[in-house]
Amino acid sequence: MKFEENLRELRKQNGLSQEELAEKLNVSRQAVSKWENGSGYPELDKLMVLCELFHCTMDDLLKGDVKERDVVGIERYEQYCNQMSWAMTLGVFMCISAVTAGAFMETIFTGKYEIILIMIFFILVTIGVMIFVYYGMQSESFHKKYPNIPQHIYTEEEIDAFNKKFQLAIVVGVGMIIISLVIHEIIAQFAPEYIANGVFMAIVSIVVSIFVYFGLQKTKYEDTRKDEKNPVSKEDEMVGKYSGVIMLIATIIFLLWGFLLDGWRIAWLVYPVGGILCGIVYLLMAKDK
Repeated sequence: MKFEENLRELRKQNGLSQEELAEKLNVSRQAVSKWENGSGYPELDKLMVLCELFHCTMDDLLKGDVKERDVVGIERYEQYCNQMSWAMTLGVFMCISAVTAGAFMETIFTGKYEIILIMIFFILVTIGVMIFVYYGMQSESFHKKYPNIPQHIYTEEEIDAFNKKFQLAIVVGVGMIIISLVIHEIIAQFAPEYIANGVFMAIVSIVVSIFVYFGLQKTKYEDTRKDEKNPVSKEDEMVGKYSGVIMLIATIIFLLWGFLLDGWRIAWLVYPVGGILCGIVYLLMAKDK
């Protein structure tokens, strides 16, 4: 295929009009029309922008056949994103459930029976890791098969509706972490401390799962808007990553503190601190929106 045919095909694949493409390239619509008619040719810097915009190589754009590339359909994209959101959330839930099980059963399996508790812990963690590995490979295969994420498939109303749910999920999650501290203290007054710790960790597992699910769902919407004139800010993209790192560090500290220093009774404090930090990160980085 010729350059003009590839350009026209890529523009249509990404749901752009000539005028919209012209705005992204900072040129006139007439210039884009000339390129597609073969009566004009863009400069090198514009060619590089086109390659970045359409996620293709210079060879693909100039002399390849972009029609041969697989383009994922909207329904397939939705199915993939929702499946990944639930799978990754389940993996995180299983890993944190391992800690929750340890909190509930630390006084049940003691002495020579402690090996049972350790086995339960590692079985749950192993299941979680297996989910991560399997769906991580599925994600890699998906993106290799469908290098082009469909653009402009969600209306502004749909995106705004989701953003309201996302913000509510973050606020509710942070609130649940804080409330769980009160619940822990109340239960500790009337029941053994390991029960209070277990209930607290159960709430934490739910909250972290909420953060993970809605964070991945937010990515689903953002990936279809990356090429807009007003792209999604880097701050928005980093909120989920920072929150994930915070909770991962909190889990590592919890496990090291518990297993190495036998500090299960107070190690749980890292989770409310982590949850509050996640909320602070979101509020600080999204404050300009």
